[in-house]
Amino acid sequence: MNLKYLLASALLGGLASFIWGAVYHAGIGIDARTMAQFDDGRAVSEFIRSHSSGNGMYYSKEGVLAAVNMTPDMSDRSLNMGPQLGKQYLINAVTAGLLAWLLLFTPIRTSLGAGAFFALAGLAAGINSWFSAWNWYNHSMSFTVAAVIGDVVCFFVAGLVVGWLRRKFATV
Repeated sequence: MNLKYLLASALLGGLASFIWGAVYHAGIGIDARTMAQFDDGRAVSEFIRSHSSGNGMYYSKEGVLAAVNMTPDMSDRSLNMGPQLGKQYLINAVTAGLLAWLLLFTPIRTSLGAGAFFALAGLAAGINSWFSAWNWYNHSMSFTVAAVIGDVVCFFVAGLVVGWLRRKFATV
């Protein structure tokens, strides 16, 4: 196993995935278009804060599912995303590195082939995760499909880069 290939794949494949994520979420905003905002977000936030013990996942038997992630002063979370962006890059890099390792067990030697292989893995992961959430938590179908599409394209883009790197490090 070529460690240089795996490290380069993690770093560059992760970067490609990270860039796609920025385009998907901030540029195109497909997933945001599938969600609705509360009529009075501040009042809802204050109510949730007064009825929860802090940030985390909450549910009620009546069908409410909430991901709570508020700052102490309830300021706009999007103004300080640096720590989350760093963690997201790390997540993308680990995922790309693991998929690069998996690619070593295949005869695939082209960027397009690796992209298709990774896209198929993204489709499987997306269906397993997002359709399970749709099933259990009643996410909207439009949100679920948008999330799966985002995963498939993310994995495809990483696969193109990792496939190119596999050819560059021809000994793997």
